[in-house]
Amino acid sequence: MKSCLWLRLFLLLLISNVLLGTLNERFVGDVSSISNIEGVSSLWNNPAGLSFFGGSEATSAYAYEWNELGNRHHAGLSIAANFLDVLSLATGFNSRIASKNTKEIFGSDLSGIFAASLKLSDKLSFGLSFLKSYYFQKELFHDTKVSFGFQARPTSYWALGALYQEVNEGFFKAPEITAGMAFRPWGENFTVGIDGRLSPKGINWDDGFRIDPILSIKSYIGGVGGGFSIVIPGIKNGWSNPQMFFGIELNWAHLGLTLNSHMSPSNKSYSVGGNIRTSSEEWRSIDKPYGLWVELNIDRSGGIDHKSSVLDSLFGQTQSPLSVLALLKRIKDDHSIAGVIFYLSGLRIGDARAQEWRDAIISLRKTQKQVIVYLENPSERDFFVASVADKIFMNPSATISLNRFQAHLTYLAASLKKVGVKAEAITAGKYKSAPRRWTHENPQKEEIDIASNILNSFYDAFIDHVSESRNIEKDQLKKILDSGEITSQEAKDFGLIDGAIYKDQLQQVLLNQENVTLPVWSDYSQRTLKNYSWEVKKKIVVIPIEGEIVDGRVGPSLLSVLSEKTGSQDVIEKIENAVSDPNVVGIIVRINSVGGDANAGDKIHRALSKAQKIVPVVASMSDVAASAAYMIAAGTQYIIAEPNTVTGSIGVFSLYFSGNQLAKKIGVHDAEISPIKNPGPNRFRSMTRNERAQAQKIVDWYYQNFIDRVSSGLNLDAKTVEAHAQGRVWLGHEALERKLIHKLGGFMDAVDALWLLAQLKDDQKVDLEISIPGAQQNFSLLPPFSSLFGRQNYSDEHLEKILSPYVKILDLYKNNGSVQARIPFDIDY
Repeated sequence: MKSCLWLRLFLLLLISNVLLGTLNERFVGDVSSISNIEGVSSLWNNPAGLSFFGGSEATSAYAYEWNELGNRHHAGLSIAANFLDVLSLATGFNSRIASKNTKEIFGSDLSGIFAASLKLSDKLSFGLSFLKSYYFQKELFHDTKVSFGFQARPTSYWALGALYQEVNEGFFKAPEITAGMAFRPWGENFTVGIDGRLSPKGINWDDGFRIDPILSIKSYIGGVGGGFSIVIPGIKNGWSNPQMFFGIELNWAHLGLTLNSHMSPSNKSYSVGGNIRTSSEEWRSIDKPYGLWVELNIDRSGGIDHKSSVLDSLFGQTQSPLSVLALLKRIKDDHSIAGVIFYLSGLRIGDARAQEWRDAIISLRKTQKQVIVYLENPSERDFFVASVADKIFMNPSATISLNRFQAHLTYLAASLKKVGVKAEAITAGKYKSAPRRWTHENPQKEEIDIASNILNSFYDAFIDHVSESRNIEKDQLKKILDSGEITSQEAKDFGLIDGAIYKDQLQQVLLNQENVTLPVWSDYSQRTLKNYSWEVKKKIVVIPIEGEIVDGRVGPSLLSVLSEKTGSQDVIEKIENAVSDPNVVGIIVRINSVGGDANAGDKIHRALSKAQKIVPVVASMSDVAASAAYMIAAGTQYIIAEPNTVTGSIGVFSLYFSGNQLAKKIGVHDAEISPIKNPGPNRFRSMTRNERAQAQKIVDWYYQNFIDRVSSGLNLDAKTVEAHAQGRVWLGHEALERKLIHKLGGFMDAVDALWLLAQLKDDQKVDLEISIPGAQQNFSLLPPFSSLFGRQNYSDEHLEKILSPYVKILDLYKNNGSVQARIPFDIDY
């Protein structure tokens, strides 16, 4: 009856998913070697193994033992969690309960354990555990027993391990010391372990020790695993007293069942049992899923929008938009996924990124996956992305906004004059018109031509692509756009969308049935697969360069939130760290910047030029990569841009503000004192003729340096570069014609290019490590892939629009006279 009661209790624990764990004995434990046991199984065997798993894991175990002296029940619960792939913590308990007729012989006990493991490197870990036991018959707590261990995985086929484990009272009084190694002669599916355990014969060193050799064999085929282990206690006494352990594993993604048994024929001791495992990591499964759909709520920046949590409130955790693009590649290669539903709500991205997203959806559809897009409050870029989907649905109360088919060129010279401030510009390059917004009151023809070229290029792409994908005549589509903002009903009537429905009706419409839902995976981005390999994965480091490029570092401030910046020293350190990491196979510089400080750009160019002598370096241009940002790209081996990327603008300028009239108005008087003839201009007077000549000399020198950097970086003749320079802005397809870039494409094309440059194998397991302010994100292109963590500064969108122009004025005033390399207008999305 007692046995049935315990069995019912065990089954109840399994069904209710209460705390799970494992025994600290080989009755139901993992048969792996001390050198390669990992996850929650290592809690009782070698705490160092806690480092070599991800997420969280838990097990519940039970075994029934019988021998000549009587029978016992063994039960245990354990749980472990890994934090940031560095620190792992675990706890659990184990109980041995004697049957009614053997209570006097065995008694019953309860043991609790706590362990921690620290990952010292990708190949080495250290673990420590504390065990406390209570004996019910004697009502006695035993002293805490300490264990500590190491694991090392020097290669993908060889592992080492050692464990110090107290088994008697007193530190170092009479411990068990186990050391061993494991081999994988035929890959990760088959492992052989050889251990040696030094065990005390008594309660102290004086009683002597015995040596117990241990052989273990473990194999996985798909979601099925099997293991065998044999221990020979006291090898000097021969092989007459073997203890054997058998186990069979059945795994279903996050759930696993193990059946095992123990035999000791010489002692006439036997046991049978099993355990159940749950884990956040996805194991190889017997039943492979198929026909699943993925839901992706995309926020305005192109990242995944998700419900706020306590962690979000404290740390602002979110995903980089680059990680989402990599996630789409992962979905494309996942055969279990039948379709993807995108929810878009006003993407604040530019022409190039819109093309990048559109290409990603096309790539998904090429693998026979259905793509559905639901538009909440769409812009023309949302619709451009969505137009290639199988079906497009839209919120009935929403409209398609077309306000980004326009540009505004703002000029402030008259406004500055009213307050008594004068701006003076020194430029190199006849098209370098960036300072004109401060020095003139109206645009010149070249500025209007460049802005029109950018707008018309996206407009033409919109007409060409949308008319083809939605099967609408080009002239008809132009008439639709000319009519202005479009309601959901008009969009449906024009054939732009397939239906105007509410979000909660989407699945019903897709299935065309009442009360039926798709098998949807709403948190696919958090999916992590178990890593069975001992090999340290290689990684591609992605270094974003966003916003204005400035010299030095960028710290958190109100100005940096309102006007995004990238500091040269921050980027250089990331480059140097990547180059010094032996596991880095290449660097991708992801650029979305209008330029900035010419000296800062030159420093980053130099760092990349040095880095590419060690690892391949590729530039991926986003919406804009011009002036100083283009100089940075020229420091890489291979430059990739989208057809509508704004790039080029090879030219420099310096801008000086003088407020002598303002000073007079408010009663400020300045006396200038200097021991030299040409100390340089200041904010209380205009430049002299000599000062202007000196400033022009410096700007021309920077300009020639710029041309030299591009010439050497792209292996082009300096005269050819200068012919395409002069501060002229080019779109990506125009830059390709002039050999200023190497290829048209997006971020994943840059990954593919780096793959070839690094000579990686098609099945190579590589992580993308995406650097972002304050953190980094790891994303595996092949399984397993890690959780995505990051930080993002949130600001009020309306406040940002109001304050942004004034912040830019403050920035330019602060950089009075410094040489700048930036495009002649701002691009805001």
